[in-house]
Amino acid sequence: MISVLLLSIFYMGYSQRQQAICNFEVYLDLDSDEEIVDHAKQNGTDIVLTTSKFILLDDALNILNTYSTPNNGTHTCNLVSGHPLYDMFLLACQSEGRSPYFVAYKKTSNSTYSIFGEYQAVPSILENFNKFAIIGNTLIIPQKNKLVFFTTVIQATTWYIRTTSYILDAQFFNTSSLNVTDFSLSSYQQDQQTYYRILTLDYENGVFWADTIFRSNNLIPFNNGFINVKSSFYISYSSRFRQVVPLNVTQNNTQFIVQTYADGNYQFDYTTTNSYLYLVTTLNRYKDWNPFASVRTQSSIVVIPYQNYQKTVVISLFNIGYRSNDQQMNLKQEPTDLLISASVDSLILYFTSANQLVYRSDFDTLTSCTLSNYNVE
Repeated sequence: MISVLLLSIFYMGYSQRQQAICNFEVYLDLDSDEEIVDHAKQNGTDIVLTTSKFILLDDALNILNTYSTPNNGTHTCNLVSGHPLYDMFLLACQSEGRSPYFVAYKKTSNSTYSIFGEYQAVPSILENFNKFAIIGNTLIIPQKNKLVFFTTVIQATTWYIRTTSYILDAQFFNTSSLNVTDFSLSSYQQDQQTYYRILTLDYENGVFWADTIFRSNNLIPFNNGFINVKSSFYISYSSRFRQVVPLNVTQNNTQFIVQTYADGNYQFDYTTTNSYLYLVTTLNRYKDWNPFASVRTQSSIVVIPYQNYQKTVVISLFNIGYRSNDQQMNLKQEPTDLLISASVDSLILYFTSANQLVYRSDFDTLTSCTLSNYNVE
C-alpha cells in the first residue's frame, strides 16, 4: 500500500509540471464492506452511489446530503441516472435472476430529495445490465442481444414506466446475431430538428448505428447501418470489442473511439452517405494493463483508465485538436499526464467543469484535478 501511495505522489507531482494540478481531496466515510458503484449528475449536483447509500456533492466536492438506498433483501441499487426533464433521478436496483425495479427521487429543496411515487418493476427485462440511459422521457435498457426502449411517464404525484414497440435487435440491424457489450448516444441538429445517433457495440463484429428523431420528448428510431471497423486492417479479425464513445456526430458523419479488450483504442471517422471509414489515430493501451471502467470525454479532453493485476488504476489523458480544413478531431497523447489511484474494485471518474476532473484515488477518497493544459487548438 505504501509503494502505491508513493507512486501516486510521484505521478501527481510530475503531472503538476504538465499543469494537471491535483490539490483537493474529500473523504466519503465509507464502511469497510461498502463499495462505490456509480455516479451521475443532476442539475449541477453530483450523485455518488454506493452499495448502501448515495452522497450528494457540489462542484467543490462539498457533501450536501447523504441518503440510504432502498434495501428489500433481494435487490441492490447499483446504477443511477439523472432525469433530463425533471428535478429527479432514478436508481436501478437489480438482482441476478429477478426483474429489476427503478426508484425515483425528486428534489424538494436546495439539496434535499425524497422518494417519489412507487417503485417501478420492469418484468420484461430478464438480465442484469451495467448502464442505462434517459433521453427526454425515453429510457433505454441494454440486454445481451438488444436495446429496449421504454417511456417514463411523470405525473404530479406519481410516475410509471410504459413499454414501447421500439427494440434495437438483430432483426432491426438486419444481421444474423447481436451480442451487445456497450451503447452510446450523441445528438445532432438538422433542419431545426434534434436527432440522436445510437452506436451499439457488438462483441465480435463492431459498431452498428441507428438514427432516432427526438419528437414529443421521446426517441423514435428510423434508420440504421453497420460500421465494419475490422475492414480498416488496423483491428485484427480476432479482436473483441469493449466500448464505443462518440466524439462528434452530424447527419452524414460520425467520429468515435472504439475500444477492444486486448489491443487498444482507435479513433475513426465514418461517413454515413458512402460508408467511408477512416482511421484517424491509434491510442495504444498503457503497458500490458487492462481496460478498466469507461472512457470519458469532456470538452477537449479524453481520459482512458487502465488497471493492473494489483487493481491499481492509471488514467491516461489525451488532448483533442482540430484540423482547420475540415474540423476533423484529432487526439494528441500527453504521455506524462497520468493520474494514478490506489487499488480499487471500481473507479469513479467524472468532470465537474470543462477542465476539472474528479476521480476515485483511494477506497473512500475522491481527488479533484485541474487540467489547465487541455484546450482545443
